Amino acid sequence: MLFRSSLVAQVFEGAGALTYSLGDLVERSGLDEGMVESVRREGMLRDPDEYGQRDYDANDLDALRALAELQRIGMPPEIVLELVRIQVAHIEAMQTEVVEVFAGRRGPALSDEEFAEFRRRIDAAAARMAPLVTRVVEYVHQRTTQRLALQAIERRVAESGDTPA
Repeated sequence: MLFRSSLVAQVFEGAGALTYSLGDLVERSGLDEGMVESVRREGMLRDPDEYGQRDYDANDLDALRALAELQRIGMPPEIVLELVRIQVAHIEAMQTEVVEVFAGRRGPALSDEEFAEFRRRIDAAAARMAPLVTRVVEYVHQRTTQRLALQAIERRVAESGDTPA
């Protein structure tokens, strides 16, 4: 890694001391090698050097295990991969915009002094900031999913003429 501020260290830090090879992930995840390769091709499971690590970690294994569990509860692999495609594309776009805010190229116009103070503060609070931002993202994701699901149910009921149970 070219530089390490506390913010950079927090963002790129892996989950725990356990590391895994790609073969380990296949063996331990519950997914077959073809599915893991498909997930890699779709850009969800990236090579660790792309995010500043040497090896895969517990986060990678946990994500693959979640995909395996989706398949075990009845989601066809083709649907799992479509969800992966959608998530990867849109999260990448969203995070690109977020990075633009932290780089000062998007968002409110701050003076050079205000932006330097903003960067100093977030760097100093990086260990606290990353989990807080994650909580906000998870909240927005959950509530958006609930709202859209309810709208879809209401639309289906209205179209069918049925009354909800």
